[in-house]
Amino acid sequence: MAVYTHISHNDVTQLLARYDVGTLVSFEGIVTGVENSNYLITTDQNKFILTIFEKRVDPRDLPFFFAFMNHLAKQKIDVPRALRDQNDNIIQTMHDKKCVLISFLNGAGVTPAMITPDLCAQMGELSARLHVGAITFDSSRPNTMGLNAWKKLYQNMKHRLHEIDENAESIVRAQLLEFENTQSLNLPRAVVHADLFPDNIFIDNGALCGVIDFYFSCNDYLGYDLALTMNAWCFDEHGECDHDRLVNFISSYELIRPISPDEKRFMNLFFRMAALRIFMTRAHDWLFHDPAALVKPKDPREYLRILNYHRDHTALG
Repeated sequence: MAVYTHISHNDVTQLLARYDVGTLVSFEGIVTGVENSNYLITTDQNKFILTIFEKRVDPRDLPFFFAFMNHLAKQKIDVPRALRDQNDNIIQTMHDKKCVLISFLNGAGVTPAMITPDLCAQMGELSARLHVGAITFDSSRPNTMGLNAWKKLYQNMKHRLHEIDENAESIVRAQLLEFENTQSLNLPRAVVHADLFPDNIFIDNGALCGVIDFYFSCNDYLGYDLALTMNAWCFDEHGECDHDRLVNFISSYELIRPISPDEKRFMNLFFRMAALRIFMTRAHDWLFHDPAALVKPKDPREYLRILNYHRDHTALG
């Protein structure tokens, strides 16, 4: 279960009174979330999602996230819209926490068992549309989960990384040293989603139909975001690359946004940076897991295997 903040019928009716969205019919908690509390709200007009932001999200970042979502929605990309109330406000407060009412998307999150080369082709196209759409977005937010964050995590857990793998500490240390001078590459940048994992992508009748969870969005290299996404979609649980998935993904992506020769030259670097980023956060959650927490941490060894794959294979794919 991952509903951290529990709300009442009165809480919801008071919130909906600020909007022109109809009368409350029902509401229920969505237990599949990890970071925030989410509720499915049904009125006599439509369905909506209420997200209550828990402690990992900085409230000061919320206007950026919703502006980015609404920017993409205006470009006909299937993302939720953050609704404005009768006073033109997007961000609300409930139980002393920030919250937002967003439009409902049909479909359900993709599971690893669903991923096929055809679905990867669809994901490549969707990733390219997101990147092209983001180029015209004129706000910015630094990547708070970039290299500096990884170095802090390393200092916090380097004495325990051997509990995950006997070689983990030396691998992480070497990669961090190599990544030290990667902040000023002359490569395309824009606001990126930075968390396009399968469970943040909706599927309906075999077709991808939506993108959710924009709460890691930030300015970064498009190639880095591409690597994060391909690591999540084109590798199996053993850390091995599925060649058909990768080829389909890249081919579809480049039909919309060709990857430049310089970007391709740095893709192995981006693949390793992307793998290290996920390994570091998973490792921290794994090593410092609160037994009373509602969500079981994900195994960081999956991304250590993906990182090692990229260390052994320097070409794209």
